[in-house]
Amino acid sequence: MEKFRNLIGIILFLSGIGICFYPDISTWLLERQTENMIQEFEERTEIQYTKNKEEKTVASMIKEEDTLYQECLTYNRSICEEGQSGLKDAWSCEQSPPELASSEDGVFGYVDIPAMDTMLALYLGASERNLIKGAAVMGQTSLPIGGEDTNCVIAGHRGYYGSPYFREIEQLKVGDVVRIRNPWEILTYRVCFIDIIQPYDIDAVKIQKGRDMVTLMTCHPYAANTIDKMRYVVYCERDESADEEVTVSGADGAGSAGQNGAIEASNGKLYKSSTEDIRMEYLLRRGCAVLLMLMAIMMAARLWRWRTKSS
Repeated sequence: MEKFRNLIGIILFLSGIGICFYPDISTWLLERQTENMIQEFEERTEIQYTKNKEEKTVASMIKEEDTLYQECLTYNRSICEEGQSGLKDAWSCEQSPPELASSEDGVFGYVDIPAMDTMLALYLGASERNLIKGAAVMGQTSLPIGGEDTNCVIAGHRGYYGSPYFREIEQLKVGDVVRIRNPWEILTYRVCFIDIIQPYDIDAVKIQKGRDMVTLMTCHPYAANTIDKMRYVVYCERDESADEEVTVSGADGAGSAGQNGAIEASNGKLYKSSTEDIRMEYLLRRGCAVLLMLMAIMMAARLWRWRTKSS
């Protein structure tokens, strides 16, 4: 009977360890998956970013002659001219990916956000399948190739089964760098405005005339139901002169957390920041890990005493 109780104790202990460290394991797996995707993507495209003007010119010529690039240009022009009539919320079941005959497995590159310490694979179409694998370009928004009259809206989960994705999006401030690696080059953008909007406020993420933009979108608050809750939106504008190795944080804009931990949206409403909830979750998991370690020591001591008595 004593042996059976010890076995049950070991099983429960191992289960506790699995639950406690599942987010860390999930994050590690996502990072390895992203690293593999990036390596495969770089090998497939065989185009490396360079600051050399002559090589940039050659790369530009290759880009202009590329069939996929021309498809992307046509797509961006068409949705702009049509007023993005089919644009839906990122988590809508009606979301559909851009139809590009030359795209491969929906992978279009990756997004690099230094201030969040986040790099995610970039897929075409905000389907649940793509959002699980990384970040996703919303259908009926511009493809991330840059250019006037474009706004590429990139959606990402605010944490999913332990993996962070866009969980730390509140770390971004006005002036921070967001980089997009597409099949031809690296595009550098800077955060220019932050807001919180209603889930179906589609007009808030549409193309803005004359601007070259990337917009990051996730749910708010953290761990909220993606269908019913608000959307945390980070607007970024192209900075062609930016040194891609430098990240500069500027002054806080709308959407920045104040001293009371609230976030003021552009409509004047205050929303609770998720920073404290994320921190408390982290501390809780670490606290549980310490508790499990203490339990392991106690179980080991108990087993040792039981074996000593048996002998």
